[in-house]
Amino acid sequence: MRSSLLLLALLLPRCTMASYEEPEYSVIQRGEAWEVRQVQAYTIAEIHVDASFEKAGREAFRPLVRYIGGANETGRKMAMTTPVEQRGQVLGKGGPELSRPSSKGGHDVAFVLPLGVAVEDAPKPKDERIHLRRMAERTVAVLRYSGTWSRARYEDHERRLLDAIASSSEWSVDGDPVWARFNDPFTLWFLRRNEVQIPVVKSES
Repeated sequence: MRSSLLLLALLLPRCTMASYEEPEYSVIQRGEAWEVRQVQAYTIAEIHVDASFEKAGREAFRPLVRYIGGANETGRKMAMTTPVEQRGQVLGKGGPELSRPSSKGGHDVAFVLPLGVAVEDAPKPKDERIHLRRMAERTVAVLRYSGTWSRARYEDHERRLLDAIASSSEWSVDGDPVWARFNDPFTLWFLRRNEVQIPVVKSES
């Protein structure tokens, strides 16, 4: 059994983990388990869903896939990219400065649009629930992990990243956390790339 799982681990990344485009970034600092990135600006197509942490991605996926598949005013099709981003009031337990409650509740789930697509260039969605938004260039602390997409596993890694930032003399939290997923649900859990991303700024000396 163990040898069979090892064989799957060696073969599956070549046939199921496609090399999708993602936002451009440069690593400006590396720690033992986390890193700080300078992320270039990019555009997202975002939809709000009134669903739990685990169900939000599933409910948002179909309308977002339809949008990039041509369900827009020009019928334009766009390539699938990564990651799928999720934001919401139950992401994290870092206090009001991180998890500001939203009056609408639920979660915002977003597809990243291909590089070079600005808000003014992107086709208008037919689904009025989908909104286009430009994400400005920013600095983020990132903790990468594999495994299941459970809320408990996410919160465990978010807490680890918050603790690492708090222990750092160089960085301070500067925004709400984002849960980023880079694989489809058919990817085996131990091969998945998941990330907690938290905006940061240089600490005042």
